[in-house]
Amino acid sequence: MAVVTVKVYALDTEATHDPIESVGIRVFDETGITFITSGTTDVNGLFQFDVNGGDPPVSYQLRCARIGTSFVNPEHVLVYDPLPPLTANTFNVYGNIHVLVPAADPLFCKCSGYFVDPAGRPLKDLMIRFVHIYDPVLLGSIGVATRVEIRTDKYGYAEVDLPRTGKFVAAVSGLQDEVLNILVPDRSSVSLPDLLWPRVVQVSFDPVAPWVVAAGARIEITPAVLTTAYSVLEGVAGEDVSYQMEHPEIAYVAYGPYVVYIVGVSPGTTSLLVTRADPSIKKLPDLPVTGSGGVVIVT
Repeated sequence: MAVVTVKVYALDTEATHDPIESVGIRVFDETGITFITSGTTDVNGLFQFDVNGGDPPVSYQLRCARIGTSFVNPEHVLVYDPLPPLTANTFNVYGNIHVLVPAADPLFCKCSGYFVDPAGRPLKDLMIRFVHIYDPVLLGSIGVATRVEIRTDKYGYAEVDLPRTGKFVAAVSGLQDEVLNILVPDRSSVSLPDLLWPRVVQVSFDPVAPWVVAAGARIEITPAVLTTAYSVLEGVAGEDVSYQMEHPEIAYVAYGPYVVYIVGVSPGTTSLLVTRADPSIKKLPDLPVTGSGGVVIVT
């Protein structure tokens, strides 16, 4: 038994089998319990690592993950040393890259996406129920069913066309016990996981920064809070967004249902900081809120 170099190529499932960059690959022993190494594929879809080979071959598990891409996990590979004729310690793993497809009907939004378990394996037959909060629903002169149920396929994929701007309650069996309130965006497509578990992604203000306020005075700014489901939250969305001043000795911040107040305390420059207040939903990579705050000048 000796240490050999293993090559793994991540390729898409299309006929051209193009390489997939930035796939995270973790290597485990045959049991899947002992972690050995990990890495990320390069622009050629390649990840290389060194492990023990043998004759008979040594078995390893590969677990692959990439945002927006579905893999069948785990993949089992056999590593030889010495190599038998016409054999190489080179393996391919195939990922299905998810591209949002628009709904054929302009009155509907296609909601689609993948679901996996903590080990990255597809969640098959996951049931998702949607119930419209209005009954009945009419789109023009067309009646729309107010209840719909979908299940994920063997790849953990599911899709459903829902009426744009529709308000639903949803339940995801086996993943979350509580009922989810969702608002379908006025667009042709959306990520289904983002629709079910939206996060604040952008906060903009009217007027825009920098904001100038006199010491002892107050100004009002109006935020617009956008989520990953392309919905705009009502008002300041205080349960989802945290507004803080970097230097409260220069200015402090308060807010009502629909406006944010900046109150000048003493001359100087500070910044309004905007972050997510709800830590219950994690998304990787965990990017900060876009347009998060701005400069405050107190005169």
